[in-house]
Amino acid sequence: MRTGHAEINMQILTKASMIIFALTLLVSSAWADADWTVMIYLNAKNNLEQDGINNFQDMAATGSSPNVNLVVEMGRPLDHISQDFGPWSGVLRFLVKKGTHPTPGEALMDLSKSGENTDMGSPETLSNFIGWSLKNYPAKHYMLVIWNHGQGWRFQLATALNVRTLAAKKDAISPAMVDQMKSQVPPVGGYRSVSWDDDTKNILYNSQIQTVLNQKFSSQKLDVLGFDACLMAMIETGYAFTNSVGLMVGSEELEPGDGWAYKDVISKIVSNPKWDANALGNAVVDGYRRQYQDRQLTTMSLLDLSKVDDLSKSVSSLALKITGNLNKEKSALGIARTKVQPYGKEAGLRYSIDLSNFLDEYAKATSDANVKVAISAAKAKLTPAILANYASKKSQGPFGSRGLAIYFPATTQDFMADYDHAGYLKDNTNYPVAFVQKEEWADFLKAYLGL
Repeated sequence: MRTGHAEINMQILTKASMIIFALTLLVSSAWADADWTVMIYLNAKNNLEQDGINNFQDMAATGSSPNVNLVVEMGRPLDHISQDFGPWSGVLRFLVKKGTHPTPGEALMDLSKSGENTDMGSPETLSNFIGWSLKNYPAKHYMLVIWNHGQGWRFQLATALNVRTLAAKKDAISPAMVDQMKSQVPPVGGYRSVSWDDDTKNILYNSQIQTVLNQKFSSQKLDVLGFDACLMAMIETGYAFTNSVGLMVGSEELEPGDGWAYKDVISKIVSNPKWDANALGNAVVDGYRRQYQDRQLTTMSLLDLSKVDDLSKSVSSLALKITGNLNKEKSALGIARTKVQPYGKEAGLRYSIDLSNFLDEYAKATSDANVKVAISAAKAKLTPAILANYASKKSQGPFGSRGLAIYFPATTQDFMADYDHAGYLKDNTNYPVAFVQKEEWADFLKAYLGL
């Protein structure tokens, strides 16, 4: 029986389709071979420029592998602190390989030339970077690091270039200069915002990051969200990302200018690409511990955000009990609060404290049995939320530093001195904080501070 032309053509077409399908599977499987894509939003468009360059070089000491994609979006300012690798300005995207240099010639994309937003204090820029990374470097697991670290007292927001330059070089800063910088704008980091762009004078609010991550990771959570920035390991911060993120890494305290131990972390994930999110998060904490040991006020913790909702409800329950009997409890609260040191003391900050340490001190100070029960309940919910924690000896004692902070100015004057204090009022509509809006802690503070 002879085969007709139509049947032959159909067979050829079928074979061609099968070949195309097989090639598609082959290409797809090749892409799917990547276990991790690590996205680093490296905003050095400020006086942290030199630190950003240094960290980029640390990342490039190992670089990407067939199983781990290391992609970096790096910004540098118009007014340069460093001339290293040429004084280029703007925002570049890199697939960082071993030995990659942070130069336009080795970048995959120059955002200004591609017509994209170059404001690293804009949620659009962050969203575009994540979308580009997911499309071009798909993997089984994803980590996003938002980089904007540096000692808070070095004030990347100082308006005078000579002040920013001096601060970035870590030279001696006089008390008068600190006062000058503090009077201009406070340091970035904490429950409200991160990632200052010196060129545009814009900042990424946590609520904006929350919206971006909810959009980009609506069907599958981001495995790890890291903040290489000051003061970010707060219940308020974690609460914002419970719907979109599995684990979060951050510091309760200010961060030194050197930031994370990237050389150590990248080499370890490249050597262990089958690690899960917990292992990678632990590697960040361990690397930070080895890098700083007990020399400075340094902390780093790994948080399970799936536990933060229950923890927040228990904190709200405690807040309601306190507020309902505030006249009786005010003295005990004051005693407990004075025994807990706030983070950012070097910068004159007095706003965030270790939650576990406060609960322990309050349990000692109160005589109310119902309050003691609520404190115990909150402690029980707090423990499983903290998967790993490092605190130098200097960061223990009255600081506590057990992994998670909460906003608690000791006095009304301290609250009003906080440049961002309006963000902790429930009637605030300017980039509102989810924890403030939905939980009871802000109501307690309002009553306690007489706001």
